[in-house]
Formats: sequence, structure tokens, C-alpha cells
Amino acid sequence: MKLKLLVLLPVFLLGACVTPPTPLYHWGEYEPMLLKQHQEPDSMAVADKIELLNTDIITAQEKGLMIAPGFYAHLGYLYFQVGDIGAGETAFQREKELFPESTHFVDGLLERSRTARGQQ
Repeated sequence: MKLKLLVLLPVFLLGACVTPPTPLYHWGEYEPMLLKQHQEPDSMAVADKIELLNTDIITAQEKGLMIAPGFYAHLGYLYFQVGDIGAGETAFQREKELFPESTHFVDGLLERSRTARGQQ
């Protein structure tokens, strides 16, 4: 029993020294905001959500972290909700730059938005 303890103790101690891996993406308040948005849809003004996400972008840049997938697409959607079409399209383009696999989806959103506004 003592021998097992002597063998396992260093293993546990070394395991405690391991630093956790750095997250691949910065999520900030994005996930909690989405959860709250679904649970209590009218609890937060759209302008406040935009401000929160923009603050998260600044925090990620300061920490040298990459923003999470879907983050800019959601920000673009929020800009469209308040009628800031230019900022919305810019956010959608940024989503495509960071995550090229989202291009088809984001292009579809942009196309439907332009169609809804009567543009081609």
C-alpha cells in the first residue's frame, strides 16, 4: 500500500502542475448573451447587445485571441435589426474572412437581406 502511494504521489503532483490548454476562441459574453436572449427575449436592448459584442471583440484583440465562429455573423444580424446596414454587411464580411467555411451561409443572408430591401 505504501509503495503504491509512493509511486502515485509524484504522478498526482506532476499532474497538478500542468496548465490547462488555452481556449482556441474567445467567447466572452457571447454565449451567456445568446442564452439570455432565448430565455428572456426582451430583457436586453439590441443596442446593448451590439455594445457587449464590440467590447468582446476589443478584449479578444487585446489578449491576442481569435473571436468565436458565428460571432461576427450574429453581430451583423444585430446591426441589421437596428437598421445599420453598412455595419451589418461589414460584420458579415468579417465572418467570411475569419471562417471561409461560412461563406455560403453568409452570402445567403446577405442576398436575402438585399432582396428584402428591394436591392439586387
